[in-house]
Amino acid sequence: MDPFVAIMGGIVAVIVIAIVALGLFYPGTGAAQVGWRTPRQHADEEAARDREDLAQMLEAANERRRARGEPELTVEGLVEEELARERGWRGS
Repeated sequence: MDPFVAIMGGIVAVIVIAIVALGLFYPGTGAAQVGWRTPRQHADEEAARDREDLAQMLEAANERRRARGEPELTVEGLVEEELARERGWRGS
């Protein structure tokens, strides 16, 4: 066997073994290392951001309404108004 081929093969084998050993013995998962999350985790984070956005928007709107002397808005009131609007649109 040609010595060059043996040396190159040995170098490649050492690199492959080192990469496999890093994968086996490094703590955590590969997904955690690259920051991958499940779709459920993404949905939970998005829902939390949406709740926070809604709370901030309602607070800003209520601040303006208080300054004008109008009653404050609530999430429940907004949902009830939307349901009433939908029922009226559908005619039920």
